[in-house]
Amino acid sequence: MHWSMLQDYCAIVWTQQQKSPIILDSGSTFSLYKNTDHIILGSERHALQDFKYGTNKGSKVITVNCKSRHFTGKKILDPQAMANLESLLELVRQRYKV
Repeated sequence: MHWSMLQDYCAIVWTQQQKSPIILDSGSTFSLYKNTDHIILGSERHALQDFKYGTNKGSKVITVNCKSRHFTGKKILDPQAMANLESLLELVRQRYKV
């Protein structure tokens, strides 16, 4: 088995076991969730103001906010995101000890 195929297989298995892990991101200024596994069901709300963010692939406008089961504060819900991201900056501002 080629090394890259093994890496892909391990990543798929890890993702299936973890279902949808939350990644602590030190480079993000906002928290972004891709699915409802980690949010309070029914907390999805249309944002009062559209949120536009940029990535290496381009920019996107998001219109849905939600609340996390694990952390306080508003989160952004984007079903097309690649991962669930929790912003280290937001956690520090909320006085979490990290």
